[in-house]
Amino acid sequence: MDDYASASVPSSAYETAAVSMALPDARLIRWLVAAQHRDGSWGGKLPFAADRLLQSTMVVRALIAEQERSGLQDDLVEAVASGMEYIRGLVVSWSDEELNIADLCGFELLMPTHHHILEQAGLELPPLPETIKARQRKKMSLLPEAAYYNSRLSNLHHSLEALEIRLSDYDFVKLEGLLFADGSIASSPSATAFMLRQPQVSEASRKRMLAYLDAARNPDGGYTPTHPLDQVISLWQLYFERMVGASSPLRARLLWMLSRLEPGTGVGANALFATDGDDTAVAMLLATEFGLEHQALDLAATLMRDFYDEGTGLFHTYRGEMTASPTTTAHAVEALAALFKHGLGSASQRAYWQHALNGVADYLIAHLWVVDKWHVSKYYSTLKLILSLSELVKLHGRLPGLEPLTQQWAHLRTQLRNRLLAEQDSSGGWGHWNQPTVEETAYATLALMRLRGDDRAWCDALRRSRDFLSSSGGRGMAEMWIDKTLYQPEGIISSAVYAAQSLLRRELGGDPPIPLPIKRPPHE
Repeated sequence: MDDYASASVPSSAYETAAVSMALPDARLIRWLVAAQHRDGSWGGKLPFAADRLLQSTMVVRALIAEQERSGLQDDLVEAVASGMEYIRGLVVSWSDEELNIADLCGFELLMPTHHHILEQAGLELPPLPETIKARQRKKMSLLPEAAYYNSRLSNLHHSLEALEIRLSDYDFVKLEGLLFADGSIASSPSATAFMLRQPQVSEASRKRMLAYLDAARNPDGGYTPTHPLDQVISLWQLYFERMVGASSPLRARLLWMLSRLEPGTGVGANALFATDGDDTAVAMLLATEFGLEHQALDLAATLMRDFYDEGTGLFHTYRGEMTASPTTTAHAVEALAALFKHGLGSASQRAYWQHALNGVADYLIAHLWVVDKWHVSKYYSTLKLILSLSELVKLHGRLPGLEPLTQQWAHLRTQLRNRLLAEQDSSGGWGHWNQPTVEETAYATLALMRLRGDDRAWCDALRRSRDFLSSSGGRGMAEMWIDKTLYQPEGIISSAVYAAQSLLRRELGGDPPIPLPIKRPPHE
């Protein structure tokens, strides 16, 4: 499994386009032209409207900038024309339905900016829907004033290019001071490229940003939405791998990661990025299960202080969010349940944790089949909520207030199992987007195994899943994780698939699982 630690995140057209505007490079432009879909759009393999719209507007901007630098080129003229046709059609037919269930990071800030700049370039566009503008106003109102110049208070700077049309409203020297030690703005190639394009940036900062963009470039020549993602990928690999069994190498990897954290800060995508409730909860869970009591309690204190909202009873991922994340709350519940299971914490701490756990079951049950804001497949969130609810049930008798959940769990788990069985494709896989994928099949399989049954239908479903996973060869892979754009963290997916295959082998017998060779699917 160690090979998965270096697994890449495939490039994003949005990021690559943004960097091309700061670093004139014919190779980047060729990459963008080759990445255009047949319908004129750019974006992930799934036709997720918000992703396609945001990526397409940024790429069109980049291609227009290249034409201004190098003159008209037939392939660029054609790409811009078909891209604009796609953008116009999608804006006219826009529905907020997708954003209501799965937010792209900063979409409501970025889309109005790119739309405005394309209009300034003389391109005719339908007006943006008022609902997007309303989301922009709401988002801005939620951000604390100090967040604009403090990268620890918000992940706003990850989408710093959203401030382009009103940059004069902000203190540029303070914005330039947000550069991380690695030379990036919030670990974002696109935000870094935006800052690099500003003429007033100092020469010293320019050199640091150029060095970052050079280091962040993917082998395929493009750029990912966040670089690096070392902490989050390692955490989620460990999260899935420990389902098979914690080993000393896994514990050593976690201890090394936690040893680099400052006490009371929590965990983020990397050592420099703003910490978040989701990664902090997962790190806390792993630290508890691997016997790292001091680190687990420190993370628990941070989670409750910075990410727990007593008013709603939910856990949020970042400060200033507009929408809650069921999976972040689920991970927090799973982690707190582990603390109780291992008998950690003082009496006052345990009383506070119990307060947080009481009453959260209804929220989790209500969102069991809902797409989460960090992943566009329902099977991802369904797995995480099933795991958290089943851990809550195990605390029955130890924590008062869980009786209603315990009483309905037997019926609920039967319903969930039957629904998973009903949605399995004839190929043996599962897929929220009308095509089975190895990633979603791994999630559905792990969920089905937690909802254990001994009936023939349950056993047959596991056998079909085993056959699908062993023979798929990466079939149906697509970007499903949510950043500014959809992305595909191959190392995490490989670990989830490996965990599912390993547990299937224990249940059904057969050959040991072979690590999945994940490849990026060709563009449509």
